[in-house]
Amino acid sequence: MGTPKDSKTTEQILANEPWYHGLLPREDMKQLLKEKGDFLVRFTDPKVGEPRMFVLSIFVCDPHDDGVSIRHYVFRQVQGKFALDEKWFDSIADLLNYHMRTKEPVASKAPDTVLMRPVGREPWERQHSDVTMTKVLGEGAFGEVHMGEVKLGKKTRKAAIKLAKLESLTKEQIKEIMHEARLMRRFHHPNVVRFYGVAAGQEPLMVIMELADNGALDSYLKKNGPNLPIEKKHEMIQQAAAGLDYLHGLTVIHRDIAARNCLYGEGQVKISDFGLSRDGSMYKLNPHKKIPIRWLAPEVPRTGYYTFKTDVFAYGIMCWEVYHDGEEPYSGMMVAEVLPKVQEGYRMPFKSEVPKDVVEYITNRVCAGEDSERVTMTNVVQDLPKITGVELTKPVDDDYFSIPNSKTMEEVTPIVEILPAMSYPVPPPIRESQHPSAEVTCTENVEQLTTGPTTTTTRKLSREKLSREALTRTSKNDYSNRPPKKFKINEQLDGAKD
Repeated sequence: MGTPKDSKTTEQILANEPWYHGLLPREDMKQLLKEKGDFLVRFTDPKVGEPRMFVLSIFVCDPHDDGVSIRHYVFRQVQGKFALDEKWFDSIADLLNYHMRTKEPVASKAPDTVLMRPVGREPWERQHSDVTMTKVLGEGAFGEVHMGEVKLGKKTRKAAIKLAKLESLTKEQIKEIMHEARLMRRFHHPNVVRFYGVAAGQEPLMVIMELADNGALDSYLKKNGPNLPIEKKHEMIQQAAAGLDYLHGLTVIHRDIAARNCLYGEGQVKISDFGLSRDGSMYKLNPHKKIPIRWLAPEVPRTGYYTFKTDVFAYGIMCWEVYHDGEEPYSGMMVAEVLPKVQEGYRMPFKSEVPKDVVEYITNRVCAGEDSERVTMTNVVQDLPKITGVELTKPVDDDYFSIPNSKTMEEVTPIVEILPAMSYPVPPPIRESQHPSAEVTCTENVEQLTTGPTTTTTRKLSREKLSREALTRTSKNDYSNRPPKKFKINEQLDGAKD
């Protein structure tokens, strides 16, 4: 196996290839690979102290999987050379070029593994070279948050960049980050923070978003709230309502609506932080996960589900925060006291400066105890302008709806244009037993999207006994890397001596 240094070098080289997708989630892979022979290269979830594992993912027709399947083959990397089956190459690009031109299957015992079309990156898959960071804004859940700029075609936008070291994250944390990014790239609304993309081709992982110049809404309110006119606060809650109504229209439950999870920039409240958000109109409560009790609708512990109406209740608590300059809800109570009081019908009083009609609407309609009596966010968007007398103005920047989210087939750069000349195999690496290093750890993690859970084989063997079978074994039914039985690695390696 290559060293971490070798892997990093390969990673940097691959970052410039349009068919290299870095850390690509399974859900996105299924959307990109749609026709027989479609393929791309990515890397597996990183592990501390281990080199990056690069993987070829290819769409094949498999009669055992209803005619479709995506298979995954781990590249073996030894002494700067690469192989999937018998043949070795100087680079991954050479290997792909050879198999694409010759139509020779990448797995000798799987004739349907013929490479036909390399699938290029989507517009949301950003390059690290697109991003410029200027200063640290603070710490996020998984790492630093920086201010900077991102190139979007011919435009350059100010951006907030969340950084995360992949090797320091658990698989569950990586999944959470990419889930949030997958949700956000669907959103295009002036009152929902704009998503610019993910740079996941190399370290560090970057999640790139719109920069709100005033930061988190709760912090802005604590600093500026006492000096804001009541009309400005009416406007803020109506902007938040418009953003949340938009999300509900996409059947997305936010599950963590609060002033701390909204941003404020260019005079607009923008809903943000989608780490707990889920697709669908209902989501089951996980009793083992922390929940924001002070914003929780009273029926959630009883029903065990989050719905659009639970978001509505949390929105009502956020309105209270806006009118009270970012103060913590139920500030005089312990967390354990809040839910029982709310379930008994207690609602927080408002300042006298808040109009009575607004207070009654939020208390009795938005924060109604029974979800059946609670209004929808569409109702809120329609009702509040009549109650407050404030009409929202349309943002000047109207390109929220012009960001593309997919490439046409013509825009994908084929490998033959990258490597116009034919590539050929090279002699395999010199036998590793000639090197005095004592032991290596061989860990392979090859996922089969259509055939069940991940198969992991971990072996620790001396270099003298490290056979080709140990390097390529995945499972009894997977020929991802297994060579024909007649092939003997010792004979091949001996023949490569100078």
